[in-house]
Amino acid sequence: MARLSEQDVIDLVRNHAAICGVKWGTANIRKQWTWYFRVRSYTLEVTCEDGVFRAYVPTRAPCVVWCDFTPASPDGFLIPPWLTCPPWVNQISIHWRMGAGEHYLHRWWTWFTALPRNRQDEYIARFPVTEREGWEYFWEMHGPSLLRPLETAES
Repeated sequence: MARLSEQDVIDLVRNHAAICGVKWGTANIRKQWTWYFRVRSYTLEVTCEDGVFRAYVPTRAPCVVWCDFTPASPDGFLIPPWLTCPPWVNQISIHWRMGAGEHYLHRWWTWFTALPRNRQDEYIARFPVTEREGWEYFWEMHGPSLLRPLETAES
């Protein structure tokens, strides 16, 4: 398998950021080297007007295997869990019960449940899960515990 070049990695992360709804900004690239002076992975930190987007890409994997977005304002959004991990990680993976995945899911869950119902509905429409295998039933499984009740006219 051919290794990804630095430009390939930048293009890959730029495309992934666009899928996540993050505008591209200034990218800082950090390389992780092997003992025999080959680049093993890249970590990119992209600073844009909306916040900071981070992504990790190994040179032997043709995809972003981890990403995160920290919004600059409290009104910003977090990337949904199914876009922060590689395609082969589904919602019942151990990735979400240990380490970075667990921390991110807890952060996302707390943020999402605090949103008003109209913003939750906008978010669900903006980030559908249907195209990710293993995530198709996320809203059906977790909807009752995540979604705020609709406010009635009498309230």
